[in-house]
Amino acid sequence: MNMPTRSNLSAKEALLIAAASLIMLGAVAFLFYVYSPDMPANKQIYRLPMINAGLNALTTILLIAGYRAVKARRIARHQKLMITALVSSMLFLVIYVIFHAMAPPTPYGGQGLLRYVYYILLISHIILAALITPLALITVLLAFRGRFSAHRKIARITLPLWLYVSISGLLVYLFIRPYYPV
Repeated sequence: MNMPTRSNLSAKEALLIAAASLIMLGAVAFLFYVYSPDMPANKQIYRLPMINAGLNALTTILLIAGYRAVKARRIARHQKLMITALVSSMLFLVIYVIFHAMAPPTPYGGQGLLRYVYYILLISHIILAALITPLALITVLLAFRGRFSAHRKIARITLPLWLYVSISGLLVYLFIRPYYPV
C-alpha cells in the first residue's frame, strides 16, 4: 500500500492540502498552548461539545455507509456519503475551534484505570486527528481528479483511521462530559 506521491498530486494541490492541514493544527495548538479565555464561558457554550459528539456519530455512520456503498458498486451514493462525511468533519472542526476559543479547558476528573484509558484514548485521538486532515483531503481530491487507483490505495489507510478518530472523539466526549461546569 503505497501512499500517493507527488506524481499523484500537483504541486498546487499538495501545497493547498499542506496549508489547510497546518492551519488546522496551528489553530488547535494556539488554542491549547497560547490563548486562554480571560472571562468565564457562557453556559450555553457547553452545548457545543454535545453537537460535536453528534457530528462524530454522524461521520461514523456516513463513513460506514459510504464503504458499504462502494463495496456494492453504488459509486454515486458512495461519493455523496463521503463528501457529506467530509463536510460533517469540517463542521466539527469549526465548532471545536469556536468552543475552545470561548471556554476554558476542562480537566478530566476520573481516577484509577479510567484515567489511564481516557488519556490513552485522548492522545491517540489527537495524533490521528492531525493525520486525518491531510489524508482525507488527499483521498477525496484523488477521487475528484479521477485518479481511482491512487484513491483506492490511500482510502484503505484513510477509512480505518477516520473511523477511529470519529469513534474515539465520541468516546472522549462521553468521558469528559461529566466534568463540564454545567
